[in-house]
Amino acid sequence: NISCLIVPKEGIFSTRNTVADRIFVEDKLYDISDRRGRRAMERPILFSILSTGMYGEAYLNQLGSMNGNRMRQTEEETAILNLARRMDIYNIRLDRAYPLFDHRSSIGDSDFETSLVSHKNQMIAISRGETEKIIEHCSYYYKDGRMMLLTKELKNNIMIAYRKLIRQTYAVVAVASKSYP
Repeated sequence: NISCLIVPKEGIFSTRNTVADRIFVEDKLYDISDRRGRRAMERPILFSILSTGMYGEAYLNQLGSMNGNRMRQTEEETAILNLARRMDIYNIRLDRAYPLFDHRSSIGDSDFETSLVSHKNQMIAISRGETEKIIEHCSYYYKDGRMMLLTKELKNNIMIAYRKLIRQTYAVVAVASKSYP
């Protein structure tokens, strides 16, 4: 299952505040200010947060034990968390609905940030990384709340949108998930 969170590249170079402002989901590019696309955008934003592993009681306890020292977040993670706060998705309910079992960074033998969470008696692996690498591993996507086959045509459409955004100086981050019964 693939969704793309889009972070403008120029923010990385021009300011310390990178902002996520567009989301490609269900074969459409949404501006986050577009209220009509809110329902379609919620799942990719939620899964983006989960992919960071930066939520829940264990994370907050870790923050509290740092005695004023800031935990390191990448610009990408900061943009994801800020977007989720703006859309009221980053909140205490995440830990109850999606308990985090494990999180692995992309350092080492993995190309992806990956979190393993539980939700409604299922385990879900959620990965975030480079669009080209993520899409290679995907066979399905969500549309209107249902899982659909990710066709070659749709993969091409995603890659066309990805390349267009790259040319416009955006950094494009893909989020994928796999559920296990």
